[in-house]
Amino acid sequence: MGLLLAIFLLLFVLPIASGIVLLINSKRELGILILSIPLLIILCIVGWWTYETNHHFVKSTSLENEKLDQISLNQPFTSEFIEKYGDYKNIDNVFYDKIREFQQLMIGTNEENEIIFISTDNPQIKTTNNVTVGDPIEEVIGQYGKNYYKYRDMGMDDSIIYIDRKSKIHIQIYFRDEQVTEIVLQEM
Repeated sequence: MGLLLAIFLLLFVLPIASGIVLLINSKRELGILILSIPLLIILCIVGWWTYETNHHFVKSTSLENEKLDQISLNQPFTSEFIEKYGDYKNIDNVFYDKIREFQQLMIGTNEENEIIFISTDNPQIKTTNNVTVGDPIEEVIGQYGKNYYKYRDMGMDDSIIYIDRKSKIHIQIYFRDEQVTEIVLQEM
């Protein structure tokens, strides 16, 4: 705790106090220069955080043929899903026209009944690159590459997200203790 306090005093309190004293003593240019040090530090921290957590700054990864358990985005939701995955229940949501929760996965559809969201926490369902729940996160990175960004959502596990700008889809891999806990494939 002492080190953090020393850094805070050195980078914020001292420059602000010194800058105010210099402004009062009619040394405006030097006072303004010293007062700008904390502002520049804050701008650098905010800029770095924005860069690290924003999908606009990550390189695109090809997810054109990505599927979860042979289900791809934009295919129509048909009665075959009920035959394959069993009964489902509709879940209230604000993002999709309908969300259907099966035992093994959830499927979200748009107004045309096309699949635009697939989510699973079932270890038997695989992605096109054979990633499944329970795999080490390093294996995911080995399969999809290093062009991802990390995302933290309050109340959820951490995740890494791969973006395909051309196909306008992304895959989000949630993990805890370096193990995959959930896989989400959806439109952007």
